[in-house]
Amino acid sequence: MNLIFRKQFFLLTAGLIVSFLLLALGVIQAFNTYFYNQKSSEMSMQADSIAKIYNNCVINDRFDYENFLQEIDQADLFLDNSYAVFNYNQELVWASSNNKSSIDVAKLKELNGISDVLDGKTVYYNSGKFDFFTDNQFLVGVPIINNDEAIGAAFIKTTTSQLRITTYDSYRIIIIFMCVAIIINFVIIYFSSKKFAKPLKEMSDAAKVIARGNFEKRLEINSADEIGDLADSFNEMAQSLYIQEKRRRDFISDISHDLRSPLTSMRGFLQAILDGTIPQEKQEHYLRTVLDESERLAKLANNILDINKLEDSSVLNISEFNIIELLNKTMTSFEDRVAHENIQFATNFEKSDITVRADYDKIQRVIYNLIDNAIKFTNNKGTITLGVRVEGNKAYISVADDGIGISEDEQKLVFERLYKADKSRGKDKKGSGLGLSIVKELIKAHNEEIILESKPGKGSTFTFSLPYVKKN
Repeated sequence: MNLIFRKQFFLLTAGLIVSFLLLALGVIQAFNTYFYNQKSSEMSMQADSIAKIYNNCVINDRFDYENFLQEIDQADLFLDNSYAVFNYNQELVWASSNNKSSIDVAKLKELNGISDVLDGKTVYYNSGKFDFFTDNQFLVGVPIINNDEAIGAAFIKTTTSQLRITTYDSYRIIIIFMCVAIIINFVIIYFSSKKFAKPLKEMSDAAKVIARGNFEKRLEINSADEIGDLADSFNEMAQSLYIQEKRRRDFISDISHDLRSPLTSMRGFLQAILDGTIPQEKQEHYLRTVLDESERLAKLANNILDINKLEDSSVLNISEFNIIELLNKTMTSFEDRVAHENIQFATNFEKSDITVRADYDKIQRVIYNLIDNAIKFTNNKGTITLGVRVEGNKAYISVADDGIGISEDEQKLVFERLYKADKSRGKDKKGSGLGLSIVKELIKAHNEEIILESKPGKGSTFTFSLPYVKKN
């Protein structure tokens, strides 16, 4: 799980560093553009001031050079850039003092800079646009206009070394704050990645514990996000596995008990017969007891196989059939038994033809098991009522008896495997405790429901639903 932490940490850190580098480049570019525009405006204004001085010294088309020198020398004291003035013949009239970097007149003429300005244009030249690793030049030229005619050109030049001094402090502050921000975010990413990976590691450790068979392991993660939802789902899965494992163990324990008890009795009876302990006249009675027990074991084994088949395959052979005919057919198979038990059948059908859509054989098994269960807990001269009613797109089939009923506590358990109601209250001691469990599984396979309504002493009613097919 440390691998997830490292991946998360390095991925976020790399993204952060790249983002800050792009931000830094964007800020530097923005500053460069800002200073470039500011310096261009400033130099244009200074060049215009020199052009104005020159223009003021032109009187009656004559240039007063001495007056120009006097005024420009005075202005030069306050100027920190290099300047040059040319007349309309492209001849150098004046240039700034030698203690400043001079303008390359030959290069300017080579670029046709003077002629362009004399044509009335304002020109800008820069070699590198503020490249801070070399001392490049930035030059602005403006025309000197008199009576709407260009009579000269004024140029001003600066270098990036001068601009570097202006912007260095700003960039240093930006870099310092950027480094501090990177460090702070580095720490935040570290701990957030740790926090993100911690519950995943806990889940991994818990999964390993569960894989070893300890289904009681749970996660204690309180987080109102997807990680918390995942932890809750994990705990639900663990609880489900725990319940299934408990049921499996209980099932094996109950099966072992149900097998051990009759086998022990059968072995004892047979051993007693062979030893001569049981008199000859009573042997037939005990042999019939052994036969009854063997039949119960066979029924138990068949029911267990049926449940396994239901779990292994949910394939249904769906067809449309008349549920009333199926109920009547199933009741017929119990005629001898109910006659022997002195029990009567009654019906409560809305009509004689109610068509449903389901698996015919499996629903027949459901009805058979419900009637069989009703007979076990119905007293002599009791009545078992089969009913069918239609509500909307569902048909509701019920099997009711007026027998001993089932308590509320037992009602929660009757569909559990191998559960048997109090044997002292039932007439049939051979039940396997799987009949109603099979019923529930078969109805569940149809995506339908079965409910039980019962009161002690007043009988029980089992009702299940099936899709109703309306006939035109």
